[in-house]
Amino acid sequence: MSKSIKFRNNLFLDSSSIVHNRTSLQSIINSYNNRKFLEWKTISSTNFNSNEFYTPGLYMLAGRYSNAPYSTDLYGVAMILTNDGGIWRKTDNGSWLWQIVFTTGGAIYQRIGINGTSPES
Repeated sequence: MSKSIKFRNNLFLDSSSIVHNRTSLQSIINSYNNRKFLEWKTISSTNFNSNEFYTPGLYMLAGRYSNAPYSTDLYGVAMILTNDGGIWRKTDNGSWLWQIVFTTGGAIYQRIGINGTSPES
């Protein structure tokens, strides 16, 4: 039988694991094994409607991109999110996409994709 120490908010530290509300840290980690967390990625595409821009991650932007939020040169960072951590599956009702662009000039643009063939501004 393991011994435990109780902290605030029902957090326990014992000799077998860390537990919160009777759920062990190991089971929480295992439930997220198939998800990809945001990380910096390189991109070769200049088209916002390519699979590279449908994959979750952080991307540096520098230059002109087709299907971008606006048509001039774009400098900044794109943050791509999906509801399941995988590549956006376009017309699948259970797959959602957010393309959020932060420009060096301070502007923020967003495109969303839910049950369509390309994201909408």
